Amino acid sequence: MAVAPHTLITIRFSHYNEKARWALDRVGIPYRERPFMPMFHIPAVAFATRGTGRADHSSTRFSTPVLVTASGDVLADSTAIAQFADRHAEPNARLFGDPEAERWAKRFDEELFVHTRRVVYHHILPATSVILEIARRNTGRWQYWLGRLTVPAIRPLMSRLMRISPASVARSLARVETVVADVEQLLSDGRPYLVGDTFSIADLNFATGLSPFLWLSESEGYGARMPAAAEVSTAFDAFVRSFRERPAGELVLRMFAAERGRRVLPAP
Repeated sequence: MAVAPHTLITIRFSHYNEKARWALDRVGIPYRERPFMPMFHIPAVAFATRGTGRADHSSTRFSTPVLVTASGDVLADSTAIAQFADRHAEPNARLFGDPEAERWAKRFDEELFVHTRRVVYHHILPATSVILEIARRNTGRWQYWLGRLTVPAIRPLMSRLMRISPASVARSLARVETVVADVEQLLSDGRPYLVGDTFSIADLNFATGLSPFLWLSESEGYGARMPAAAEVSTAFDAFVRSFRERPAGELVLRMFAAERGRRVLPAP
């Protein structure tokens, strides 16, 4: 059996990690995924990066995804991994290169990912059974059993790290609503993609950045096995349904259906 030359360290259900997986899968770059639950990922990331990961407004230096390439290079950022993958694509299938697409993508990086994460964690952190089910479906047995012992202690720590409070969640939801409204204004002319006539980094960032609000399943193309939204709460299920029915949500569902499994030829 062939061994994948690259290793991808992930929190499997994270939308940042889905962005990296999508970019790598798109050009057929093989990798071995090492999935972790939040907090349990820190030793693996620290070892891979030797503590040199980069912190920013939305993440710590121990954040995922981290790609360790066959040559030993370490990429500790989802955009850097997408750029690495894109260098292997044919010129006419590149994600990057259009200035307008890259401007939108940068906005989604800054104004979407961190805010959808905060809102969704606000919903799921109180649901211990859901957290454990996510662990059972997406990580090894030891993480599930360790989670049973540690979730009560980890929950308040994660809430503090992500600055989750009723006020911050309301602000994050407002930021997402502004971005979504602007995207839906673009979509009002019937365009198939956000910029131009082909799938770009703008589409990839928007689809993955908004994906937590749609709570996508593995059968819909998402790279993690998630329990139903209704298992989180009735309120969260209604929240997810409302975003799925919006034009922006329909775009995300279409991007996952049409583009998530599509392969483009690698550059020679």
